[in-house]
Amino acid sequence: MIGFGQLTYVPDSNFEQELINLGYDNIIDGYVLTSNINLLDSLNVSDLNISDLTGIEDFISLTFLGCGSNQITNLDLSQNILLKILHCPGNFLTNLDVSHNINLELLNFRFNQLTNLDVSQNIALKVLWGDVNQLVNVNINNNIALIELGLGQNLLSTIDLTNNVNLISVALNVNQLSTLNLTQNINLVSLGCLHNQLTSLDLSQNINIENVSFYNNQISNIDLTQNLKLKNLDCFENNLSNLDLSQNILLESLKCYDNQISNLDLSNNNNLKNLDCHNNQLTSLNLKNGSNISDSLFVKHDNNPNLFCVQVDDVFYSVNYWDGDSHSSYNTDCGISTVQEYTPNKKILKATDLLGKETKGKKNQPLFYIYDDGTVEKKITID
Repeated sequence: MIGFGQLTYVPDSNFEQELINLGYDNIIDGYVLTSNINLLDSLNVSDLNISDLTGIEDFISLTFLGCGSNQITNLDLSQNILLKILHCPGNFLTNLDVSHNINLELLNFRFNQLTNLDVSQNIALKVLWGDVNQLVNVNINNNIALIELGLGQNLLSTIDLTNNVNLISVALNVNQLSTLNLTQNINLVSLGCLHNQLTSLDLSQNINIENVSFYNNQISNIDLTQNLKLKNLDCFENNLSNLDLSQNILLESLKCYDNQISNLDLSNNNNLKNLDCHNNQLTSLNLKNGSNISDSLFVKHDNNPNLFCVQVDDVFYSVNYWDGDSHSSYNTDCGISTVQEYTPNKKILKATDLLGKETKGKKNQPLFYIYDDGTVEKKITID
């Protein structure tokens, strides 16, 4: 029970100054009237150069606490049992005890120095953000209400998500994961597991997933045929040799560069707006899907030495706006052999500059030669 005139000790002058600014105290003397603060349900003291939050234990009615971007090394919240939302990112925390905060729904401790965290008592937890710490292990088996998990840039070598069936978003980027079981996470919409040590990834049960990023791993095969809602895929810097996207008709962005893909058929993907497939082993690239007839589609397919023909909707547009190799031509039908495409018997209809204006050309000026068989070649006359 709090008696009349009871004082709460607040040794940090920056903390007390903010209480003065908020009207809960009057002078800096290391104390604040407990009756002024014990009924507060919300407090934000972020970015105030606070190093000691002693006194917070008497804010017993708090449901929201924001204390990010300070210099706090220790945070005792054992008396704040009503707390639902805690934001404490950007401090110097090496220990965080939330075992008494059983009502906690959102916990944000990004950019600290934690090596471990016990959330076994936080069964109401829905959002857990702990990116950029030094966590080696996190047990979230009891947190079945969890819908969003962010633990990127830690030291995790394993994590068990099998009990977290309500997860919608998972971000485990830049860890040391060699395996990741997502078969029970059927509600997953967004996945980030880039820059790990994964050799395989099973997404067959994640039928609601829309955004997937697993670049910079060691994955050689991925089955996406069940992921019909997929919109964004970042799978570059892996060991992929095949990529079947025929069922992913909602796909808008694909970044699959720095792999070993030999064939890429995107003829069904007419919602595609961005494609980067440079530095592969492509011999076939089909982009004739009805979407590449306007400036809404960006394509980069250079550094594919064996790609001589790209099948497209609009040859002229592709030549002018896409980034490819000089030896690659564009055609509405790559069924025509490359021998026929480059025979001297074909006739030049016209030559244009980069703006599409017909010209005879000048020395060192890049020109586009449009032939009667539908092909277009980019050439530069040196002498």
